[in-house]
Parts: sequence; C-alpha cells; structure tokens
Amino acid sequence: MAVRRFGIKILLPLAVIAWTACSSDLIREDILPDKGCTLTVDATKSNATPDTRGLNPPVNNAINAIWSEGDQVVVLSSDNNVVLGNMVPTSYGSNQTKLKATLNRTVKKGDQLTLAFPRTGRDYTGQKGTLADIAANYDYATATVTVNYADDSFVSATDAHFTNLQSIVRFTLKKADNSDLPVKKLTIEADGLLQNTSPGSITITPKEATNDLYAAISGINNAAVKLTATDDKDIYTYTTAGTKTFADGKFYRITAKMQKKPRAYTDPLTFECFDNNKGSVWATGSGDLEYSKNGDEWKTYKSNQEISIIKGDVVRFRGTQATIGNSNSSNYMRIKCKAKCYIYGNIMSLLSKDNFATMTELPYAYTFQNLFQENTYIYHTEGKDLVLPATVLKKQCYYNMFNGCTNFTYLKCLATDIPSSNCTYNWLKGTPGKTSCIFVKAAGVDWPRNDSGIPDRWSVEEE
Repeated sequence: MAVRRFGIKILLPLAVIAWTACSSDLIREDILPDKGCTLTVDATKSNATPDTRGLNPPVNNAINAIWSEGDQVVVLSSDNNVVLGNMVPTSYGSNQTKLKATLNRTVKKGDQLTLAFPRTGRDYTGQKGTLADIAANYDYATATVTVNYADDSFVSATDAHFTNLQSIVRFTLKKADNSDLPVKKLTIEADGLLQNTSPGSITITPKEATNDLYAAISGINNAAVKLTATDDKDIYTYTTAGTKTFADGKFYRITAKMQKKPRAYTDPLTFECFDNNKGSVWATGSGDLEYSKNGDEWKTYKSNQEISIIKGDVVRFRGTQATIGNSNSSNYMRIKCKAKCYIYGNIMSLLSKDNFATMTELPYAYTFQNLFQENTYIYHTEGKDLVLPATVLKKQCYYNMFNGCTNFTYLKCLATDIPSSNCTYNWLKGTPGKTSCIFVKAAGVDWPRNDSGIPDRWSVEEE
C-alpha cells in the first residue's frame, strides 16, 4: 500500500510540501524482540529531489524531501500508549521506498495504529534556524492506519496519509532602512504558539549571525506575531500588522522590517562629588523637580535650594516636564556646582521621572538650552556616562548647553536628525580641546567639526 507523506497544499501561494528527519538516537530499540510479525507499507514523499538529503530550500514555494538512511517512523498502538515497533525505509535516495517494521506484539484485523514521524512527542525548543536542523529535530507528522490483514508473520494496513503537526516559516529580517539585519537570536511570540506541547515562546539561536531563519511553528491561529531579535549590542522588534495563521503542513515567508528598540538608560541625571572640599549643587528655574541624596527618598526641590555635598555624596534629579527651556526667555533651567562632581546618567530624567529610561523625544524647543553653561565643576569618570538620547533635535534644544564647561570631556549624544546648527549652537564652546575628550554619536550620523557640533580635537566613537 502507498503511504502518501505530506501531500499538502501550501497557502500563499499554493504548493506541495514534504518533510523528513533523522532521529535514530531517540528510537526505543530496547523494546523490539528478536523476531515477530512484519509490517510493510509502500511510502512516497511527494516532489522529491533525488540528490538532496532531508529538507531542501523551497523551489516554486515548495519544500521537498527524499527518504534517507536513518529515517524512522514509530508505530503506536491505538491508544498511543505502547510503541509496537519502528519502521525504516528499505531504500534511500528517492521519494519512494518501502517502510518495514518488526512489531513486538501481535495485532489483529481492524486495529487502528498511529504512525509518528520521526518519533513520539513534540519539542520545538532549541531551534537553529535552518532546514537541516528542522529535518533532524522538529519535523513531526502522524498518520492513522487500519490493519486489514494480520497473521503470525505478516501484517498489512490501509494507506497512511500523514498530517504535519507544524508549519515551516522563513523569516527574513531587515533594518528600518531595508538593509539586512543579521542576528544571533530570534524570539517568536504569539497567542497559542506551542513551545513543547504547551503554549510558550520559541527562541532560535543560529550558529552564526544571519538574517534568514527557518522556524518550525505550531499553534498560531488568527493571532498577532511578535518578533524580538538581538545582535551583538542592540534589540530589534517587529509585530505583524494583522493576525496570522500558520496552518500545519504549509510553508510561509515573512519579511520583517525590524525597529531598533531604544536602549534603556536607567540612571537619572546624577552628580557625584569627588572634591576634598565641601560644596553644593543647585538648580534655578526648576519647576516640577525632585532630588535624592545618597539614595534617600525623593523630595520636592525648590528653585535655588543649595544641596550641600562632600566627597562621596551622590545627588540625583528627576522631574515631570520641568520648566527647563520651553521658551526663548530667561526662564530656563540652570544646574550649578560649587564642588568637583562627576556628571552622568540620562538627561531625560528632568522631563519624565517615570519613563525617562527609554524616552527619545524632546517635548518642545529650547529644552535644555544653557543647562550647564559655565559650570566648571563637572567632570567625566570611566564607565559613568552623561547620555542625551533624544533622536530628533528641536530648535535651540541644546543651545549653549555646555558652553564654558572647561573640565567637561565626555558626551554621548544619540541624535539622528539635526535640523540646523542652532539646535546645538556653541554647545561645546570652551570645553577642553583635547583628543582625550570623547564624543559618542549614533552610527552613520554626520556632525560638523566645530563648537556647534563636535569640537575639532575631540575623538569620535559610534554607539
């Protein structure tokens, strides 16, 4: 009798799909007897390519396969609780073969048997993103046959029509500019998605970074699919615009234009005193602002309130749309020191005390104008960076921000859209003109080399 394996049409567009796997290390050979009755069936894999082992890349949107040495099909009792034997192909290298098994117990006419390929149980964890890996470990299919003849040495059964228990999806990952995005890890999430036989996400870890990954997927029916990918340093996300259904036994392609996830900078704006003399730090025109000293609870800050500091003291600031520089007037915020301080943390903590860690948008023009102007007491220390994470700059938002800060030597500014030089007019004028000064910028962004951009002698690094 012919066993038609995986004769299933593919959606979008229509095609035929056939899969195989090798899993000899998982077959329970300990239960096989020295002799017993033999079950033999004719087996066919559709649209096979004779010179290709296992699953091969799609041709005309079909995944094809051949019978290979090591392929095995488990024979189960009607209740699926007892393994009766393991069917193996008697010939290899084409899409047709005879499958044969020596059964370890007798069966009778009318018994229903389940054929499981390549083994019982299902586990979709640990995928590597290739067709070869799916062929070896995640190609699950079952068929039910009815015994139509049985004696002490020979058993025959009805044709077996295998049903796949998963789809195969090829994910092609792109950056926002449509360039390839090679990743080292891809996590797939969706309602109903099976990890083993229970709902859960699937994580794929290719041996080498790649932007093309194949996944064996089961359980997604009319659900939004979320992808999270990582390379060496960044996280990218993608969610389908609508819901998706991945039908078992079918092959799909998804090109995902991934969005870079803003990196979280969780430290609020911080001043850490390293001066041997007593001093203070204070702010003017502060509006809605809070401060914390040495990890104590947050307190309301009043404009011009001097916070006394000695060596080792740490003062942090945060606010909610604080009055900083929301108009071109004298009512802008200034932060000053009377003691040497390392300055670091996320400047956006002055704008949103709750959401600053991933905030990348400035709320208005003039936002941080003159903020640290002529503060000669601020310094940088290794591993503690001052970060300006706004991506799109607005009118005069950083105008004169560090002008006259004669000891300021490090800045991380992640702007990707700089409308005019007025955004940063003279913002680093008067800072040390040394190659030891470092400016960290977003990759691919061109800055002018002057006091309204990056000072000439500053070294430049990319985030």
